[in-house]
Amino acid sequence: MMRKMKFLLGAMALSTVVVTQNVQAAENEGIIPKCVVQENALVKGDAHVPVSKCGQPFRSSTPEWKVEKGGSKVLYRDGKRALKWQAVDNTWVYIGDNFKPLKGWQVLPVVQQGLINVVEGDDIHTSVPDKGYFYFNEQGYLQEKWVFDDGHWYYIPERGVVSKGWVEVKDRWYYFDISGKMQTGWKNLNGVWYYLNESGAMETGWVQVKEKWYYLNENGSMQKGWKMLNGVWYYLNESGAMETGWVQVEGKWYYFNTSGGMETGWVQWNDAWYYFAPSGEMKTGWVESSGKWYFLKDSGKMAVSEKTVDGYQVDETGAWVR
Repeated sequence: MMRKMKFLLGAMALSTVVVTQNVQAAENEGIIPKCVVQENALVKGDAHVPVSKCGQPFRSSTPEWKVEKGGSKVLYRDGKRALKWQAVDNTWVYIGDNFKPLKGWQVLPVVQQGLINVVEGDDIHTSVPDKGYFYFNEQGYLQEKWVFDDGHWYYIPERGVVSKGWVEVKDRWYYFDISGKMQTGWKNLNGVWYYLNESGAMETGWVQVKEKWYYLNENGSMQKGWKMLNGVWYYLNESGAMETGWVQVEGKWYYFNTSGGMETGWVQWNDAWYYFAPSGEMKTGWVESSGKWYFLKDSGKMAVSEKTVDGYQVDETGAWVR
C-alpha cells in the first residue's frame, strides 16, 4: 500500500511540473495571454484595488521627474514617459495624454484596472469605470480630505467623492452646498436655522453673533420662544436673539436681567420697585409679600407714601398702613 501511495504522489508531482512547463511555454509562444493580478493599488478611498493587465506587468519601480526641452517637467518610469494614474512621492498624480500632470479640479475614472503606472507604448485593455471629482495642486499632486481652492473649502473623504450636505468630521458637523463649497454663518435648511462658525463647524448651545446671543439645540437648530436651561427661563425672540430687560409676551410683561434670565419676585428698576409672579408675569394691584400688602399701579410701579386709588394709605416702604 505504501509503495502504491508513493508511486501516485510521484506521478502527480511529475504531471504538475509538465503542465506548468507547458503553460509557461504556451505563454512564451504567445499561444495564451498573460493575465495576472500584479499589485494592489490605492486608488479609491483607503481600499486596495487589484490592478490587472494582460501582457503588461504592474510597475513598482521608482518614477523620476525630468525636465525636457522647453522646460516642461515630465515623469519617467522605467525609462519611458509615464501616463494616467501614477504612484509618486507617497501620493498620486494623473498624467494626461500630453505627458503633463493635471492640475485643479478634474473628472476622472475612480478605479482604472490596467491604468496604474502606465508608460507610453503600453497596450491598454480596460473597461470604462465610474468617474469622480479629483483635485490636484499646482505641482500636480492629488489633494485629499480638506482642499482650499479659489477662496472656498471642500472636503474629499475618499478619492473621487466631494462632500455635499451635512458631513461629520472628527465629531464636528459641517455643511457643504451642492457644488461642494463649505458653508459658514447662518444657514436656513428646510425652515430650520443653523449657525456654522468661521471654521465651518456647526455650533450648539449658546453662541454670540454680532453682540447678540442665540441658543442652538444639540442638533444645531436655533431656538425661539421660551427656553429653560439649568433652572432659569430665557426668552428668544422671533429672530432667535435672547431678550434682556422689559419684554411683552402675549400681552403680559416680563423682565429679564442682563444675562437673559427671567426675574421673579421684587425687582428694582429706575429707582422704582416692581413685583413679578413665580411665572415671571409683572403684577398690578394689591400684592401680599412677607405678610404685608403692597399696591402696584397699572404700570407695575409700587406706590410709595401715598393714598391708593381705592383710598388706602401706604408708607415710604410701600406697605399698607393699617
